[in-house]
Amino acid sequence: MSSSRDPGYLPSGEGERPCLRCRCFFWTFVLLVVAGIAGVVWRAWISAPYDLQRLQRVAALLEWHPDLMWRVRPDLDTTFEGTDVWTDRQGMRITRPADAMAPDPSRGMPEIAAFGGSPTFGYGVQADQAWPAVLQSLLRERLPAARVRNAGQIGYTSWQGRRLVAEVIDDWKPDLVLIDFVVNDVERLRFFFPDGREDGEASLPSAARVRVGNALRFFPPTAALLEATVRLGYWAKGKPDPRWIYELASVRTPIARYGENLRAMVSMCRQRRIPVAFVVRAFQLPFEIPDPPEGLGLRIDEAQAALDAGDAAGARDKALQARDLDRGIGSRPHYLLGRALEALGDEEAARESYSRAVAAIIVDCIRDARLFNESARKLAGEMDVPIADLTPWMGDGKADMRYYLPGDYIHPNPAGQRLTARSVANVVLRLLGDGDGGLFEEGEDPVVGT
Repeated sequence: MSSSRDPGYLPSGEGERPCLRCRCFFWTFVLLVVAGIAGVVWRAWISAPYDLQRLQRVAALLEWHPDLMWRVRPDLDTTFEGTDVWTDRQGMRITRPADAMAPDPSRGMPEIAAFGGSPTFGYGVQADQAWPAVLQSLLRERLPAARVRNAGQIGYTSWQGRRLVAEVIDDWKPDLVLIDFVVNDVERLRFFFPDGREDGEASLPSAARVRVGNALRFFPPTAALLEATVRLGYWAKGKPDPRWIYELASVRTPIARYGENLRAMVSMCRQRRIPVAFVVRAFQLPFEIPDPPEGLGLRIDEAQAALDAGDAAGARDKALQARDLDRGIGSRPHYLLGRALEALGDEEAARESYSRAVAAIIVDCIRDARLFNESARKLAGEMDVPIADLTPWMGDGKADMRYYLPGDYIHPNPAGQRLTARSVANVVLRLLGDGDGGLFEEGEDPVVGT
């Protein structure tokens, strides 16, 4: 019989105690590790900058698309920036889920399609406050059966608009088309697939990549993981390198391509005997931005030539001359100065110049928008296209913040949306032959009394 000294003999329960202690230590360690990771994730989550959080909220509304790069997700029933967002099966915003605007052979007349970017979509306002919905209400005062389809898509340029018009125009068969593009054409970065090239030259995602990407982005566990990974990366690495950001940024639509896109959309409509009109909108800051001074382009070219020739000191001097001539407003002199300083070994000063260049990109966008709007006006004159020009009302020179969302000089608030709708309504009524429009008189503030 084995005694208590026999190693093979263990009283009942004594062999489990060391194992239980090991398990306790193990799970305590696991819990501490998980708590630590959770703490890091939480810190990264709450410390993410507002712009990154907003970009992720926008991206959650959009799905990749093999022909359009992206579009607003179809059949949405959600909230975004404090507003209700509903979309139909094609990803177009509707005022209520019942307003899916399915093809109706007995539809009323006229049916109007309003193509544009986020100002047309109604970013930051309720669906019935977006200008296409307000336009519909105004038109029904004289044309009770009028319908206006909101074909505004967040982040769309005229290149994407051109492809969207080609995709849907024969299905929708509108009686009139409204074209409202400029804001995103002059922007420098895309929501998806940024590669430093214009939209028309970017590599479109394959259908297979789109299916896989959308599946991962909208499956809740992987969606949360992807969002957390982005925020963790930003938290761990800090702000991205400003030179990398600047060199990745480029005009999404060059001005010549912008004119081609507008012309193509007009031609598509006229081939189908559909009247078309342009909406020209201001893109301004709350303070006035002067036009580039004479001689700035020459100084910039000289600085670039010096860099290409390996003359860093000469490039620095020319870039400083360009920066001072432009009073430090535009981005290119700052960027070229950063390149020269980097070549001269002054890394800290170079990074500061690159950061100033990134901050000044918005100035380039404002200046470009003026040129793009002039291009649209010129094309409208050549092709006899009516224009609803909002620039005298919403800020000619600087943004009139009575008409924009707080802290946002791009997206109109409800008052700005009403102003847009009333201006467009005059053009629409004239195109439809309903008198001279006359919803407000020239010189009268179209928002008063609304």
